[in-house]
Amino acid sequence: MPESKKRKTHPHHHSDFIPHVKKKKSVTPYTMLFFALFAAGIAFFAMGSNAYWLIGLSVLIGLGVGYYAGLQVDKAIAERGNR
Repeated sequence: MPESKKRKTHPHHHSDFIPHVKKKKSVTPYTMLFFALFAAGIAFFAMGSNAYWLIGLSVLIGLGVGYYAGLQVDKAIAERGNR
């Protein structure tokens, strides 16, 4: 039987290690969802279930407000991390 301690190991390809920067997570999608649901809820309770177009419009406005609010939160977190 061959003795495994005397066998030569296989040569392994070693590539240069390049550290990858982790992509920072964003809160923008979460704020967009929150503001869209919040705006749809306000429109639903204010107008009732008759005006679906108003609920849809409020969702779009909520998405826009949530997007810009999320960008501001991300910017504030980035500035706080640089201290």
